[in-house]
Amino acid sequence: MSNLNPKSWPLAVKLSLTITVAVTTVGFMIGTVMVIHEWSRAHETLGDKALLLSRSIATTAPKAILRKDFWSLYTSLKNLQSGTPDIGAAMILDENGKVLAHLNPAKNPMGLEYSPENDLDREYYQRAMEARVQLVVGSGGFAADGFQEGIVPIFSDQKYLGVVRVRLSVLQLYEEAISSAFIVLGLVLCFVIFGSAIGTLVSRRMVKPLENITRGLEAVGRGEMTDFDPVPIRSGDEIGRLSLTFNQIMVELAEKKLLEEEMVMSEKLVALGRITAGVAHEVNNPAATIVANHEFAAETMMRLRNAFLELRDESNFDGDARRRINEIFARYQVDEGFEDGFDLLGDNRESIERICRIVREL
Repeated sequence: MSNLNPKSWPLAVKLSLTITVAVTTVGFMIGTVMVIHEWSRAHETLGDKALLLSRSIATTAPKAILRKDFWSLYTSLKNLQSGTPDIGAAMILDENGKVLAHLNPAKNPMGLEYSPENDLDREYYQRAMEARVQLVVGSGGFAADGFQEGIVPIFSDQKYLGVVRVRLSVLQLYEEAISSAFIVLGLVLCFVIFGSAIGTLVSRRMVKPLENITRGLEAVGRGEMTDFDPVPIRSGDEIGRLSLTFNQIMVELAEKKLLEEEMVMSEKLVALGRITAGVAHEVNNPAATIVANHEFAAETMMRLRNAFLELRDESNFDGDARRRINEIFARYQVDEGFEDGFDLLGDNRESIERICRIVREL
């Protein structure tokens, strides 16, 4: 669910989406303005065309009206329709609003007052009857059933005879506008694809140094300041300057870290030296005592051995006493005991000398 929250999205995704939305919006707005402008221009052109056709009828109509040659009026409308297939309606009305000629005579018989089909048609009919100068009217909006109508009053010797109304359908314009809209939609889609690609490249180029800086800061948080990869500097903009400053800070932190580690190691070595000196001092005193006691024990055993040997070899003893002494020596293994004792004292001597040598080397 947290992935649906835009606040939790990576910065690269946000930048890519922002650029894509911006490019899409700009493309859509440009396309919409182009379609609207083209629609307005075509609408205006169609109105000018309707007015031009109405003027062409109004130029020849006065003579036919004065001669009451209504067939000529109708023929001129039919010829106009044959050359202009987008004519929706065309009529010639007299000063009282009666039909003199109409492209649909079955629905609008000649000699009868023109009957508007709806409210909009009634409004334009009233405007046509009131018009004394040529004008263009039309239904606004973007719709297939819209039209542009040219209204031209008919005069003969400054006498008002009636009015010509030629209405052109905007159906063809509507179809062209729809086609243009689809073309614009395709262009917008291309803008979206292009914007997405550009947004992805730009966002990755912008965010990559920030990701490296983030990893570097995380390494600083873990205390791993001496093992980091410098952030590549590809430009001289704000991100490039930020990367350069970050690299300098990391180098300084790494040097301080190494210095701190060296100082800690030096303090440990000093402390270890003090401990070693104390241990050597504490060991030397007992070792000296042990050496002295060892020498005394060795000398004492040597004197005891000599005394026992002299006692056993004493010539003043008779045979029973000598035999008794030899039995006691054999029973208690005096000779073997002295030999083992001297061997042990020799081993102790070597051990003590080794201890003293180790202490001196500290």
